[in-house]
Amino acid sequence: MVSASDFVSGARIKWRRLGVALFGAGILAYFEGVVAVLLSLADVPLSLLGGLANFSGRFIGLVAGFPAALARGGWAGATQYVLEAGIAGYVFAIVIVLATTGTVAVVVSRV
Repeated sequence: MVSASDFVSGARIKWRRLGVALFGAGILAYFEGVVAVLLSLADVPLSLLGGLANFSGRFIGLVAGFPAALARGGWAGATQYVLEAGIAGYVFAIVIVLATTGTVAVVVSRV
């Protein structure tokens, strides 16, 4: 621990010792800042990876549970099931619409 008596001798200030302590504290603060920045940069990919894992889990849960929800409650039950999934449900609904539209387009073009 640093105290004021380390830098004062009677009525005189030990400027060299005070300067060395301030320089050391400045270097320590600089490196602590650099480490904090590096750790925060490492946190961004980890949180993105966590968000991607959360989205993938919801989407796979929708794919696995949608037929059961459809069989239990019809389209009304399945709609509520998809709406509760958030953005993954929105993407899942768009995939269903695109797949249905593509299937209808192929069937109509052959007729």
